[in-house]
Amino acid sequence: MIFYGLDGQTVEVRITGYQFSIEKNDNVDDDWLNIYINVKSHVGHWHTVDPSLTTLEFRELTEWFYLLSKNEKPEYADMRFVEPNLSFELLNEYDNEQKMFRIKFGLESRPLNAKEGEEYFVDFIADNHELLRIAEALKTELEKYPEKRLNA
Repeated sequence: MIFYGLDGQTVEVRITGYQFSIEKNDNVDDDWLNIYINVKSHVGHWHTVDPSLTTLEFRELTEWFYLLSKNEKPEYADMRFVEPNLSFELLNEYDNEQKMFRIKFGLESRPLNAKEGEEYFVDFIADNHELLRIAEALKTELEKYPEKRLNA
């Protein structure tokens, strides 16, 4: 799915598969997802693939966007995950007509030539309709990769 940011910037996020193709008997590692990102922004153009999110974290991110699309307050304004590669931050109030949010890139999700101490992010403004589109696209993406631990 593609996030359309300010000034024509884009961030593509999609799941390319599970980190481990063979299940390890109800191990939490079974649910790590390889996340492909393709960033075209003011701070550079790059793409990476890294096991950045678990199926549970991806589902929580999807729910975060659903809540914002309904003007409901999410538990966290800043969605951070176990691996600090990607994070999503709400920059204004959850019930504003236009929500501002930021996708931040850390560690393996930064460009190869990333400078130490420099932040890499893209900002977005979205109305409830666009937030719902994002949530639905993320949900569709995740449906291909169910939690393995639930199916054990």
